[in-house]
Amino acid sequence: MAAMGIAVASWKASPQGLSTRSTASPVASTCEIADPIGDAEVRDQAFEVQPYQDIVRTSVVRVADRFLLEMDLAAPVPSSPVLERGVHLLDWTFRFNTDASTPKGFPWSAGDHIHGAEYAVFILWDGASFSASLIDRTPLLTGGQAIIKPVDFEINGSEVVAFVDVAEIGDPPTVGVRATTDIWFTGLGTDAFFQPDAAPDVGLLTWPCNPE
Repeated sequence: MAAMGIAVASWKASPQGLSTRSTASPVASTCEIADPIGDAEVRDQAFEVQPYQDIVRTSVVRVADRFLLEMDLAAPVPSSPVLERGVHLLDWTFRFNTDASTPKGFPWSAGDHIHGAEYAVFILWDGASFSASLIDRTPLLTGGQAIIKPVDFEINGSEVVAFVDVAEIGDPPTVGVRATTDIWFTGLGTDAFFQPDAAPDVGLLTWPCNPE
């Protein structure tokens, strides 16, 4: 139940309503990592980071031909999060590192040298609605443009879930995943953002975590 009368976002991603509880196999390998509660912060100390952008756990599991990505937060996501003055977007993301390549560019700036993930799932709130997309950054390696495709997602209180077909990220035998929350002061494709939290804080969560 939402506290203080705040409406909480809660819906299924599609009419089929794929659920992490109903589709996860008992033998599926779930790799997860906890993150300290209350560690979300930004450089501008006058800027208040909301607890629904404070990650407390993230996990990845493959079920059949899909990856299920979960992010647990310190508080439920409101159905209509308030954007502070100057904020254009909020996001909850999962970044996939599938090989040693390091694409540069969208959804970050063209000159960015920090974010090397080949694929990224962005669940966005733009002040009017939520949406979720998979950004294929591999074309950037050869001078092309990133490819953006919608993906299924759920927000169930303090849990954010995204579903990605393994074929869309090249069906890799192993992946490194990092979850983040971000606050954007423009649209995507720039450096004008804060990143309040990440899990893990350093490095990647590797799947499978218990390879045979």
